[in-house]
Amino acid sequence: MRRWLSVTLQIVGSAGQIINILEPVLKPEQKLYVAAAIGLAQVAVNAIAHGSNPDGTPAEVAWKPPEPPAAAK
Repeated sequence: MRRWLSVTLQIVGSAGQIINILEPVLKPEQKLYVAAAIGLAQVAVNAIAHGSNPDGTPAEVAWKPPEPPAAAK
């Protein structure tokens, strides 16, 4: 999983947790289930991202950061 996708999904999940807390429509018991579902989704995203390098290649492959442009050296 690419890093930008993992970060984006975590931000969306965190925003979902905050909205869940502030949402007045749901009952407390329903909020608990929604929070657990969002949390499980975040755990799944982290588990998948844990096995990947920032560029999306498997973690078993050595990751080498890209070279900076020649002008920056």
